[in-house]
Amino acid sequence: MRVHLFLVAAIGLALASCIAMPGDSVGGDRPPIAYPLFGSSDSVDTYPMLEDPEAEFEEASEEIWATSQADADSRCQKMAENRTKEGGTLVTVQGKAEQRTSRPSSTGSYKFVCRFRVEL
Repeated sequence: MRVHLFLVAAIGLALASCIAMPGDSVGGDRPPIAYPLFGSSDSVDTYPMLEDPEAEFEEASEEIWATSQADADSRCQKMAENRTKEGGTLVTVQGKAEQRTSRPSSTGSYKFVCRFRVEL
C-alpha cells in the first residue's frame, strides 16, 4: 500500500511540474509561439491583393492553335500566368477560348482566340 501511494504521489508531482499555470515563468522572457495567419499590419505587401477592384484594365486577345477546347483553355491559362510573372501585372483569362475554325489544319489543330484582361 505504501509503494502504491508513493507511486501515485510521484506521478502526480511529475505531472504537476509539467503543467504551466498562468503567471509561471516557464520559458523565461520568450514570447509565446504564434504565427500570424494573414501577416501583420506593418507588412502590407506581404500578401498582395489578387485583383485590385479600382485598377484600370485593358482588353487583349491572341490567336493560338490547339487540338481541342480543353487544350486551348489550358494554353490560354498558361499564357496568362506567364505574362503575369514576366510583366509583374495581373493578366487574367476572360471566359473560354473562342474557336475560329471548324476544320482542323493538316496538323490536326484548330484556331482559337484567347481573350485576356490586363491590369494597367
